[in-house]
Amino acid sequence: MTLIKGEHVVAPLFFIKKSSCNWLLLSLWCFLLDISSVLANDKISNKKYAFDIPAMPLGDALNLMANQSEKMVLFPYALVYQKTSNPLHGTFALNEALDLILLGSELASSTTESGVLTITKSNDNLEATQMHNNKLLAGMLSFFSSVSGSQAVQAQSTPQTALEEVIVTALKRESTLQETPIAVSVMGGDFLKDAGINTLSDLQNVAPGVSLDASPFGVNLNIRGVTTTDNTSKGDQGIAFNVDGITIGRPREMAVAFFDIERIEVLRGPQGTLYGKSTTGGVVNVITRRPEDELSFKTDFEVADFDTRRVTAIANIPITDNFATRFGIQSNKRDGYSETDDSIAKSLGDTGYNSPAVNDQDDQTLRLSGLWDINDLTTLFFTSSHTRVRGIGGGLVPLEYWENNENTAIGTPSTIKPGLDEDFSSITVELTTQFAGIDMTYVGGYREYDADSYTAQSLAPDTDWDWGNYQGTGKTKQHELRFSNSDPDTISWMVGYNFFREDLWESDHTWSAPASDPTRVASVSGIDPLNTTDHQSQGIFTTIDFGLTDRLNFTVGARYSKDEVERRGTFAAGPFDINGNLCVYPAHCVGGPNNGQQSDSKMTYRLGFDYDITDSAMVYATVSTGYKAGGFNDFSPATGGVGPYDSESLVAYELGWKGFISENVSLNSALFYYDYDKAQISSLTNVEGNVVLYTRIAPITIQGWENELVWNISESDQLNFNFSVMDSEYGAFRAGGHEEGAFPPIGAVFTDWSGHPVAKVADFTASIDYSHDWILNSGAVITGRVASRYNSGYVLTNVTYAYEIEQDAFTRTDLNLNFVSPSGRYTAGAFVRNLENDIQAMSAPQENLNYTAYGNGISVTEPRVYGVRLGMEF
Repeated sequence: MTLIKGEHVVAPLFFIKKSSCNWLLLSLWCFLLDISSVLANDKISNKKYAFDIPAMPLGDALNLMANQSEKMVLFPYALVYQKTSNPLHGTFALNEALDLILLGSELASSTTESGVLTITKSNDNLEATQMHNNKLLAGMLSFFSSVSGSQAVQAQSTPQTALEEVIVTALKRESTLQETPIAVSVMGGDFLKDAGINTLSDLQNVAPGVSLDASPFGVNLNIRGVTTTDNTSKGDQGIAFNVDGITIGRPREMAVAFFDIERIEVLRGPQGTLYGKSTTGGVVNVITRRPEDELSFKTDFEVADFDTRRVTAIANIPITDNFATRFGIQSNKRDGYSETDDSIAKSLGDTGYNSPAVNDQDDQTLRLSGLWDINDLTTLFFTSSHTRVRGIGGGLVPLEYWENNENTAIGTPSTIKPGLDEDFSSITVELTTQFAGIDMTYVGGYREYDADSYTAQSLAPDTDWDWGNYQGTGKTKQHELRFSNSDPDTISWMVGYNFFREDLWESDHTWSAPASDPTRVASVSGIDPLNTTDHQSQGIFTTIDFGLTDRLNFTVGARYSKDEVERRGTFAAGPFDINGNLCVYPAHCVGGPNNGQQSDSKMTYRLGFDYDITDSAMVYATVSTGYKAGGFNDFSPATGGVGPYDSESLVAYELGWKGFISENVSLNSALFYYDYDKAQISSLTNVEGNVVLYTRIAPITIQGWENELVWNISESDQLNFNFSVMDSEYGAFRAGGHEEGAFPPIGAVFTDWSGHPVAKVADFTASIDYSHDWILNSGAVITGRVASRYNSGYVLTNVTYAYEIEQDAFTRTDLNLNFVSPSGRYTAGAFVRNLENDIQAMSAPQENLNYTAYGNGISVTEPRVYGVRLGMEF
């Protein structure tokens, strides 16, 4: 137990052994305290106080009551854990107020002779010794209160090491992490900053079950082995990536930097019932910080290796008592972490040019948010942002360099150097209100992007330089309306409708420049898909939780989805357009018709039970289905033209345990099995000497066991530990080509991959994150943190040419040292990320292993980075 004044610990309480001497002294002390508290006790019984306490966790409500009445309330933490208070608004006597706030909780209140309010079970028959201990503790509390001179002191038995409740909205209504019966991990904004999580690609370093691939189209999410292998404009994601409730469907937009984040939630397993489109494997929810009712300004600066410069500035400005705004701006600049080898370009005569390092970062984001509490029941939130992306862009490291841990890419001639020119804008509106016992939430969003970027792709076998120019625009509109009961009792329900539409235009033009004249003007067309593609998805959904008993709940959820994709355009394969004319830079190459259309509809469901074993632990079991709509191929070997492919289908079975081993230790564990009988697998096929993407269906099974432990070892020490064991394999599946009679790319060999593992799925992963606080005499705090991750290794696959490369087992260790001033206004820190300085492969080569130089390149992780941070808040 601890005596608390405001937020600062005043004194600890200890049970005292009953030696004859101290027992006599304590008895005399309690006698004196009892005499002095008779009048105070009488005042507690009769005096009335004004309370304004909403429904909230009971422990928080009792603390708020103690603050508002300036009286002490003593309660064991275990009694109030996972209980919710009744709302209390008005003027009441203390005993009357306690009876109202505890109504239905099976708890009761009483007042000791020394005037301390205590909470006990209503049916407790306390023995005399227990009653005496309560009296003794209450007397001690009164003594410390009088010594400190405080009239507003509250006490509770929650130890300082007790874990704080983490609130999530994974199920689209607020609940604590430990009460949410799905596998979900949460990372707060401060943790993300300390861990160096600046982009989505960094998330794989801290989130269990998450890995990422990098491609010219952006980043590609993978959760528990479920992902997408088609990042083109006609493809859909396997993992939903949402920012403030709005889905971002294009990998280019996902790569935008994080800043001013409240938290990130990673939901593992199919989430289509509530989230709909493209959630076969899970959901990543990014929740930005909302405006607050206090004026504040905050700046952060970071300087690091590779000439990294990050600047963030946040201003929170309340305009009126019920309307506040928040402005944020961030700039990220970093040189590329993959140096370039210019020997090939220089051997061809480009001797005076040193190409810049690739895999750099150069972006700026501006965000404006507003929060308007229209009345007690209605709130309007909006946020708008604009991001500008420049720089060199991503690059590939040749396979033979990676095998020697060399982070070097192939340089390009000065005449066809790469570069990014991309802009993204968005606006999101969320309206919440309540009427007739029903909560209503509307979320709407509009996003658009504009890109005109250049990539230097490869030195082809015939010594021509291949390079690309991507031009594209995208506009996305989304709406969601949902209703739920305001005060769930034995039944909690939600029903809703959502709508998504995405309109894309693109020219993903590949060019070939002769080695004798490696310039853009000398280049001829390789492939040019010139298309307008529209995606539309809508669905109705519901989920109902039935409280079968006080401890047993049954959940049923269902969703009907309707999805459509349509593409209108042309496709030119080779150097000539549809009229036989040679296509030269910079004109678009107009080929033959490349129109396609596919529609799908499906009913998906989720069934589940959760049972509270104790007040602090539960088990749950779920069966859920995942679905991703089918589409069409630009070229199908079966039809000789555009052809459809089937929708994805997955059935997931999960058994989990969530609970507190003690007040300062939590453990979440989940066993899962995926029957992924229809997975969309994309690879390349041969069209007139060029390769284009081709998608087909294959069966996969994935199973695993995940564990997450959080331990507040002491007031100054915290340990996070997680590990997972996984196994995956293809069913009947043949790589290296397609159905009989198809035209595989040159060098591809048909190979039976039945029983082979799925890409990026490691047999075993584990991570440990330990932090310690040193509290200085001045009140300043120094925090040291060490985080290390182990991965047993995985394979990366090239389905087209039927080969696998193996990433060996590795560790990755991060170190952080942070300083916070006594006022909390100033911070400073130093860090090292990837202490081992090893790089890992994130993708397999796209071409035949015999392809030369840049053609067998792979994307790799960031090497070791060290730097310092400074922050100010006022």
